[in-house]
Amino acid sequence: MISFFFKIGKAFLKYSNHPITIPRVHYTRLVDQIYESTGKKTTKVRIIPPNRKILNGKIYYGIAGYGPFYQIKVLGSYPSDHFGNVKIGSILQVTIKKIGDKIYVIIEEGIKLAMKIDLTSQI
Repeated sequence: MISFFFKIGKAFLKYSNHPITIPRVHYTRLVDQIYESTGKKTTKVRIIPPNRKILNGKIYYGIAGYGPFYQIKVLGSYPSDHFGNVKIGSILQVTIKKIGDKIYVIIEEGIKLAMKIDLTSQI
């Protein structure tokens, strides 16, 4: 399982595929756990945004001027309302996990996440 925080930028709101670049620090684990050591390719995923409607998506592999990258993208033309009331600067928690032969990307809003953390700290 891979989990990281993502700060909403202009591209996420502007483009209908809502791109989320996976931080480089997670590439080794991404290849080992999610791609099962085959990396360097695009693979299909199921994206579960804050509203819990399952969307089709992919983890895209590409090469830019700064080197290789992996990016989560929604397939089709889904409106931003699946991702809650996010604005530039909002924080999302992104979790990538493989269950059987399916890969899931779970996206949670910062407010809900903060509530979970707060409840956990009171235990």
